[in-house]
Amino acid sequence: MTTTRDQDTDRPADPGRPAGNFSLDVERRTVPAALRAYVDRLRSGEPGALPSVLGLVVLAAIFSQVSDKFISTYNIGNLPGQGAYIAIIALGLVFVLLLGEIDLSAGTTGGVCAGFAAQAVFSRGLQDGVSGLLYGSVLVFMVAMVVLGLFLKSISGPVVVAVGVVVVLTGQDRHVLLALVFAVALGCAV
Repeated sequence: MTTTRDQDTDRPADPGRPAGNFSLDVERRTVPAALRAYVDRLRSGEPGALPSVLGLVVLAAIFSQVSDKFISTYNIGNLPGQGAYIAIIALGLVFVLLLGEIDLSAGTTGGVCAGFAAQAVFSRGLQDGVSGLLYGSVLVFMVAMVVLGLFLKSISGPVVVAVGVVVVLTGQDRHVLLALVFAVALGCAV
């Protein structure tokens, strides 16, 4: 027994009838026509996901040549657990990027937080990180409340160079925690 809904979707679209059921999005194509359209998009400069897929294939080929244990059930089962925190950060960044509030410092901040956590586990704790927390909090408050975002985005390149020069000239590259404080400040500023 067919219902009214089944009959509506099976019928061809009537130009005089208002569009419904996403009828404007439906386009019947054959496989060769779809492949031609994809090649045309590639030639016009829209690669889509092709670079990512090719990069993944190249990496898989390289890693499988380096180690015979790369393509194993244990390794494939271990990969999702190892990449979970990156996926969580990426899920948060998707909304920021879609809204146009481009803020790519989340990766830097995540890496610096991981560095602080590693230092806390293997050294005397987070006493040295309090200054970085205080500085980062003040900077985040200034960016959020005083609307320094546009200004900071415009000078991000020179800020990176200036912080690198300061770290090298003051010899702070030998002190891990102070370098992490600089990285937090730079990640929050950019």
